[in-house]
Amino acid sequence: MEIPDTISIQEVQRICKELGIRDWTKLEKPEVNLKDAELIAKFVGSEALQVSTENFRRGLEIELEHGLEFPDANVTNNHPIFFK
Repeated sequence: MEIPDTISIQEVQRICKELGIRDWTKLEKPEVNLKDAELIAKFVGSEALQVSTENFRRGLEIELEHGLEFPDANVTNNHPIFFK
């Protein structure tokens, strides 16, 4: 089954550049460095800042696992801050 992209690759690349993090559309492994985790946590704000950076980083890695290991279900193209 073909699932359409919800978020374009170009949008993910734009937000990664805006946040000052690596281009998450090019990641091959679900690995998030502490710098990226800190920048994303600052952008997300209050709830993200209530957990340690290490725990937040690990949570981001778990989300990346979904997109990288199940590409047919990766409708966000690994967008680092997509939430409703």
